Amino acid sequence: MIKIQKKKRIVIAMLLLIFTGLLCARLYRDNFTFETTTYGFIVDSSNEEYSILRNKTIVQISALHNIKFKNNNLELIEAVNTINPNYILFTGDMVSAEDIDFSGFYSLVDAFSKKYTCFYVVGNHELGLSKSDLRSIYEYLNEKGVYVLDNNFVKIDGINFYGLNYKDKYYVREDYTLDEMINDLRSS
Repeated sequence: MIKIQKKKRIVIAMLLLIFTGLLCARLYRDNFTFETTTYGFIVDSSNEEYSILRNKTIVQISALHNIKFKNNNLELIEAVNTINPNYILFTGDMVSAEDIDFSGFYSLVDAFSKKYTCFYVVGNHELGLSKSDLRSIYEYLNEKGVYVLDNNFVKIDGINFYGLNYKDKYYVREDYTLDEMINDLRSS
């Protein structure tokens, strides 16, 4: 009887150990590795308006929350350089609201802004920063030549790049149309 209880405890301990190991591996993978996903789309050659998008490559980087991958983001930088995009979009949550050091994000800005046309759109986590911290990020990005799209747009190479700040009205109303958003941008 005592041997059976001891075996059960050992089995339970082993299962807990395996579960803990798998959980740690999953947390590491989710927080310290990245993956690339490629999407392609066909541009209608008869439509002049969209022909400017032909043969363009855009890299979108989102929700890094100031994480630094190996060697100060070298692996991520090399992956993007291999793609050699026309444009890089930093689309929010590049830092977290509780961050006071933005060097993980800044290392990417430093590497990419020298080589590519870059854009930045604020995310809801950045909106949780103090006004002075958010202002310092904007100033840093401006110094590096990154286009900050904060409820505005910029036309580069004939392409309009829009950036919408996180506002409840865009998420609350299901009938809020793209035209209304664009009109809001133009009037702000």
